[in-house]
Amino acid sequence: MTTAEQDQREWQSAEYPTSTTLGEFLASIRRNALVFWITLILVIGAGVAVSLIMPKAYAAGTEILVEGAPPNSNFAPGPENLLSEFTVQGASYALNTQVELLQSQDVFFQTIQNVGMPMPRTIEELREKYPRVFVRQKGDSSIFIVSIEGPVKEDVQRVAEAYPLVFQQYMSSFRSQAVQRGLAFAE
Repeated sequence: MTTAEQDQREWQSAEYPTSTTLGEFLASIRRNALVFWITLILVIGAGVAVSLIMPKAYAAGTEILVEGAPPNSNFAPGPENLLSEFTVQGASYALNTQVELLQSQDVFFQTIQNVGMPMPRTIEELREKYPRVFVRQKGDSSIFIVSIEGPVKEDVQRVAEAYPLVFQQYMSSFRSQAVQRGLAFAE
């Protein structure tokens, strides 16, 4: 036998099936029953303990239609552009601007005030006791999903119900301020 034949034989190995049948799997569990049951009980116990220790959190959501020109548009409507009211109905600012306003502290704190919650006195109180607001776009549309998460179910629900109206009022006040500035400029 030549050296090349010996090297070839050393590299060859017997082929073993790579898949395990259900019977083989169950036989393996039976052989290691104690390890299997201890692991299963520990994992379930850890999950129950963690869920009991963690504070409760609630979530609610709403959808808001934000009217305006898309961010990649060459046409940017605004209160300074008089034709924008005729070409893009109801739009006073570009879509990106309105989304930033939707996420602003002004809208959040006005919503908190409208639902009757006291204003937070510290940042820690704001983080721990008040709902948090998350905004994401629904696909490529002008519809935005506002998610509210917090520790008190009733507060989360009230903020989610009030948020669209507060945002609409906030945008209306922006429009009226722009008109007032325009009239003052014209005088």
